[in-house]
Amino acid sequence: MGGASREAVCVSDASTWIGQHVASALRDAGHDVRPGPGAPGDAAAWEAALASCTALVLTGCTDGRDADAAVALVDAALTGVERAASVERVVLTSDLGAITDAPEAGRVFDESDWNERSSPHRMPGAHAATEVERAAWRHAERGRGWSLVALHPGTLIGPGPTRGDVVDQLVGGELPAIFPIDWALVDVRDVAAAHVAALERRELTGRFALVGEVLAMKDLVGLVRAHAGSAGLPTTDLTGRRGAAMIRMFSHSLGGDFGARIRTHLGVRLQIDTSRARALGVAFRPVAATLADRFPSGEPRP
Repeated sequence: MGGASREAVCVSDASTWIGQHVASALRDAGHDVRPGPGAPGDAAAWEAALASCTALVLTGCTDGRDADAAVALVDAALTGVERAASVERVVLTSDLGAITDAPEAGRVFDESDWNERSSPHRMPGAHAATEVERAAWRHAERGRGWSLVALHPGTLIGPGPTRGDVVDQLVGGELPAIFPIDWALVDVRDVAAAHVAALERRELTGRFALVGEVLAMKDLVGLVRAHAGSAGLPTTDLTGRRGAAMIRMFSHSLGGDFGARIRTHLGVRLQIDTSRARALGVAFRPVAATLADRFPSGEPRP
C-alpha cells in the first residue's frame, strides 16, 4: 500500500509522549489508529488486536520495563504479527542508545553501528532498547509478508505539555551547572512524522537515526535563555577541565541513565551521521524553532 491509502494501524502504546504524537500524526494522515492489547505480553491478544490491521507501530516498549520484560513484549507482539496475515509493515520506535550510549573522540556514528557497551548495570535504558531491537530484527529475518523499519530518536524536546524533557529540567533548576556534554536533540513532532513516513513508504528498510541538531549544553542553555529567560537556568560554567571531578560526583546523585549519560559524555563531542534519514522526507526542526513553539509569547520569563 502507498501513502495515499487509508490503513488500519495498531499503535502499541499511545500513552507515551512519542505514542501520543504518532497516533495523532497517523490520524491526521488519514489512517485508522487502533490500540494495542490490554495484555501486551500475550501473543494471542496481539493476534486479536492486529486482526485486519496492515501495520503495527511498536512504541513505548522499554518504558518502565527492564530488557527482559521489554524483549518479552516485543516477542509476543511480533509473534502476533506472524500469526496475523494482514500485517505488512512494522515500525519500531528504538532509540539512539541502540546505536551508541556514548560519544567517542573522532568517531562519527551511523545506523551501521550497534551499542555493544550497555548492560543492565551501565545505561540500562540503552541496553533495553538495544536488546528490543535485536529481538525485532530476529523476527523480521524469519518473517514472511511483512517488513521492519527501526527509528532511533535522540533526546526528545517539543512544545508543551512535555514529559519532563531536558528543557523542563533546565528551566526547573534541576541541572545546577553547565556541563561539557552534547545533546542530540529532536522534536517529538518530527519523530512522529518520521513514523508516518516509515509506515507509508514501504520501499524504505533498515534503521534511521532521528536527530534534528546536536548542541553543546552551553549552547542549549543560551537558546533556552533567549526564548524563556534566565529563571532556573544554570549559570555556573563547568565546561573546563577543573569541573570534571565535581560533575562526576554530582552525576552519581542523579542515578539511572541520566547520571551515567553525564559521566560517559564528559568532554567528548557527539557526532551522528543522519544523512540516511533524509529518505524519510522529514524536515527536522532546528532547536530554536522548537523553543519558539514551546515559549510562544515572544517575551522571555524573568
